[in-house]
Amino acid sequence: RMAVACPRRTAMPCGALHKKTAPLEVGAIWEGRIAKITDYGCFVCMGPLDEHMGLIHVSTIADERLERDAVPAFVEAHVGPVGSKVRVEIKSLA
Repeated sequence: RMAVACPRRTAMPCGALHKKTAPLEVGAIWEGRIAKITDYGCFVCMGPLDEHMGLIHVSTIADERLERDAVPAFVEAHVGPVGSKVRVEIKSLA
């Protein structure tokens, strides 16, 4: 299991982005694709064959608590729809 955070619309230098073949480690910045949006956040697939999956929990992107039914629309508006490319930071690995 992996927890990831979507950095808030900040510009990141290209050198900070790990290649898709780099090992996963806490603090690494990876590029991924939104695979699924749920009522508690979204799942991001990473790696050349989408072999890694992490969760962006809504609490890491929302400033205030949201009702469950409002989360999918919030995630789509602030992170992107399913299939969107995103840059994420690895927060924990289990």
